[in-house]
Amino acid sequence: MNFVFCKRESQPLYISFSHTHDVWEIILNHKGESDDIIGGESFHFGTHTFVCIPPHVPHEKRSENGFCDFAILCRSLDLPNNGKATVINDDEQGSVSALVSILFSIYQKKEAGYRENCESLFSAIEKILLSRAGQPEKDPVVANLINVMINEFSNPDFSLTDLVRKSGYCDDYLRRKFQKSTGMSMLEYLTDLRINSAKKLLRENSRLRFSISQISTMSGFADIGYFSRVFKKRTGLSPSDYMKKYLDHQ
Repeated sequence: MNFVFCKRESQPLYISFSHTHDVWEIILNHKGESDDIIGGESFHFGTHTFVCIPPHVPHEKRSENGFCDFAILCRSLDLPNNGKATVINDDEQGSVSALVSILFSIYQKKEAGYRENCESLFSAIEKILLSRAGQPEKDPVVANLINVMINEFSNPDFSLTDLVRKSGYCDDYLRRKFQKSTGMSMLEYLTDLRINSAKKLLRENSRLRFSISQISTMSGFADIGYFSRVFKKRTGLSPSDYMKKYLDHQ
């Protein structure tokens, strides 16, 4: 399980002294602004900005008028572990921030099955944040295509042909625009989302206990044979060998 812990400060804080964690920390101000020093670098943050801090990196926060934040701890993030923070902005509506609030509520109530629910919700938050990390501002048309792919990639019936048709744009024009903006074709981008999902499920399958066929379907592949071929081409290992590699290290 990747998700570890989530907390929320409900009363304004004015200082958080320098400290570190053995795991990744994702911080989000839900009220107020703060000046942060992370790994020796200074940042100024308001709301709707996520700060992803690698393990063992010292960080502190100060605020003249006070701040309240969420803090999520997780064991891994697919971001550079180079002693520096990664800053990721939410959209104007605060869509991911809203998901964090729901995550905290589930974690705080600790009802039956809360750990699995927290893990699933954190996985969704993680996917969206990673999709935005380090990316330049995209054409709104391309950004919309990416959002649809993120929401629909796990559906084996999802069709890029239908997506392009519903966009109202010419097929060649849209595919060229997507390639220019992302450096990838639409099919490559969708396949990456699906393979990354499968890798995550396989790494955690000692707990989840899914079959390879189930993981294939859950990751958006309708045919297990095709899934296995694409997975091995991307990783150099079959899905079962990839899963065994992680089980042997647990």
